[in-house]
Amino acid sequence: MDNYRFKYQDAIKDKIKEHLKTASFESLDEVRSELADRIFSSLAIVAEHLNWPNIDRETFESYFEVVRKEVQSNHVTTIKAPNLLSKNKSTWLNDSRENEIKWNYTERYLEYLRGQGRSESVVEEIKNSSYKILSKLADPKSQSSTFIKGLVDGDVQSGKTGNFNAVINRALDSGYKLIIVLSGIMDDLRSQTQARIDKDVIGDGKGVGLRQAFGHQGDESVFQVVSITSEDADFNRPLADANFSLNQTNIMVCKKNVSILKNILLWLKDNLPKGATKHSLPLLIIDDEADNASLNNEGYKGQNYASKINGHIRAILGIFHKKSYLGYTATPFANVIQDRNVASEEMWSIPDKSNKGITESLFEQVDNLFPDDFIFLLDTPTNYIGAHRIFETLQPCKKLPIVFDIDDYTADFPSRVMEDGDDIIGVERFDNKQDWENKVGKFGYYLNFSSFSEYKKGTRASKSVDNFPIDLPNSIKNSVMCFILGIAVRETRRKDLILSKVYQPHNTMLVHISRFTSWQNKSSKLIHDFYSDIETRLKMDKPNGANSIYRKFEKVWSDYCAEIVGSIHSHLPENYVDDYMQPVSFNSISPLLVDAVSDIEVLALNSDTGKELKYQDEKPRKVIAIGGNRLSRGFTLEGLTVSYFVRSTNYSDSLLQMGRWFGYRPGYLDCCKLFTSRDLISKYDSTSRCIDELKEEFKKMEQKGTPRDFELRVRKHPGVLQITRPTILKNTTSTKWSYQDSLVMTTELDITKEKISKVWTDFKSIVSPLFSAAKEVDSLLTITVSSKELIKIIESNNNLMRLEII
Repeated sequence: MDNYRFKYQDAIKDKIKEHLKTASFESLDEVRSELADRIFSSLAIVAEHLNWPNIDRETFESYFEVVRKEVQSNHVTTIKAPNLLSKNKSTWLNDSRENEIKWNYTERYLEYLRGQGRSESVVEEIKNSSYKILSKLADPKSQSSTFIKGLVDGDVQSGKTGNFNAVINRALDSGYKLIIVLSGIMDDLRSQTQARIDKDVIGDGKGVGLRQAFGHQGDESVFQVVSITSEDADFNRPLADANFSLNQTNIMVCKKNVSILKNILLWLKDNLPKGATKHSLPLLIIDDEADNASLNNEGYKGQNYASKINGHIRAILGIFHKKSYLGYTATPFANVIQDRNVASEEMWSIPDKSNKGITESLFEQVDNLFPDDFIFLLDTPTNYIGAHRIFETLQPCKKLPIVFDIDDYTADFPSRVMEDGDDIIGVERFDNKQDWENKVGKFGYYLNFSSFSEYKKGTRASKSVDNFPIDLPNSIKNSVMCFILGIAVRETRRKDLILSKVYQPHNTMLVHISRFTSWQNKSSKLIHDFYSDIETRLKMDKPNGANSIYRKFEKVWSDYCAEIVGSIHSHLPENYVDDYMQPVSFNSISPLLVDAVSDIEVLALNSDTGKELKYQDEKPRKVIAIGGNRLSRGFTLEGLTVSYFVRSTNYSDSLLQMGRWFGYRPGYLDCCKLFTSRDLISKYDSTSRCIDELKEEFKKMEQKGTPRDFELRVRKHPGVLQITRPTILKNTTSTKWSYQDSLVMTTELDITKEKISKVWTDFKSIVSPLFSAAKEVDSLLTITVSSKELIKIIESNNNLMRLEII
């Protein structure tokens, strides 16, 4: 019946959209009953004609309400047109070529997105942005050698994978014959990306969503792309030799791993046409997380130096006549300041084992991976929750009250320790003398240290062999209880959400306390023991008992959940609508806590445990995921609500990528929490402003030339926070910059009657009381005010929507 449920919902949606062609969206509530009657009657005829099972009025009403909420949400969910930094407007993809191409893969994918409940404006943006990106890549039908390098910049967890899958579909339609997707450095991310491409692109035996494959399982007139890799298997040279040919259209999803890339390179060399030194078939490399592992850590030494992964990627590109390299990242700091060296004068050498022993294979390399030809800025839909909704930004924006400053974790998850006899004690971390002064300040001492130099001598960095953690801080216990409360809140909405296409069946909590796997494993055991005790007490304690666990849950609810669950909509912009988030009370969810706590998995995800986290919609999971590097980049934690994050880093790009809590949270945004330190909040504020400024730099340079013509500037943090790793920073020059060459200009104002009225009312309420002491000077009323009163005026409500530095 599930398939028919979606058929009915799609039919209802079509009828509502048809109604909205001649009526305003606001009128929908006024004519709801009449419209529902009309649709119900027409669907009875459709069902009889198409031999669908009949549904009663109650079932129809539940479907209608789900669709109404979805249409309402999509009605206000919009996305701005992207920015393309490329002065060259000419393209091989002209009207004639566009009409020649049969967009089979593309149209199938876009239809799949619509079926997934994406708003039409979002689908249209994906359609347009993927077209623009394809138009900037090399022409796959070109008769001459071509090499294009570009970069797509999109926010963390904002849907970059969906965009590059659209680009892949368009690339297949237009004639690219080999597509290599480089997906991070971890198996988890590679496997997750492969699964998405299986679903969004390949279809063979799997289908795009529920749609048929092309080729032998679908439309015989359309070729079927073949995947050389699978969800369980990365590139394997013997398997590729035995089963795959470059005469067909191939795609592979691979880790950025030295051995994997070497084997791809040798396989490509072994399959060169007889007498050829390069392949003539068109190649597209899509480099996901393009700022990680791909760039040349040795480029600062000169053109003849390359780190292994970078060298292999450049050699793979070098073995093709027609090729495009397209990077995707949310943190482009390293990409825009990487080396721009010319091609090496020396051949790239790799060992090649064969029956004759080890021989040396030599390859030409392309020059570098700098995005010479274009940088493409993806904007985000209005229902995306990114750094701009949580941390400081250049533009005014409503913030979500989901961040909780914690300071009780140092003894259990320290980054520095001091030795006291046989004991090792966790201590506060001070990065430098300035950091010491800022934090210790007027107190003049910390523990028994009276200066930063004493502190530096008397402490050391923590090690994996140090016996931590011994216990759990209260903050992590509270965060686990928030996670359980969030599961209960989401359960109250499940009945409505499960019928919708935005339903998220999984519940996940992230615990990121250290890169040390031994610490992660100990934390896993301690959290499991704590969770087990909660589960037992919820079953045994009386809800009204004085020392009942229910009383503790009620306090945690009051401290962390009640305010936002009751007022979430007041913290959201007008174009963010989510009717599924209705207020609930503790009394309404208290009976659900026993079920909420059952079957929670506590998983330490690292190389020691070998455990994997895979999600299947038909098997909902409740997971507390404890990890480090494996959860730091790219990997999506489904249904993530609570994050406990105290692992520090001094690199802005790494810090932003660790923010797995960014993304989309339909129906449960008010259940989301971030427990972190004041130091990390400050670093996130700085990084958020820094990424904003870099994007503004991109936009300012949009009309000035291609990226190869730019000299890009990226703001440095005045303290210890660096924008990226030191090997890449060696390509840069530090300089001081002032605002003397800039002007801050308001470029967008909210001029609605309601907004202007509110701004004027607020201004009068502040200014009017001051004028009792006003004096008339030259026909003007003047008043002397204090600095506090002046700041109050400056910070008062205004109608500025966008500021730009020009």
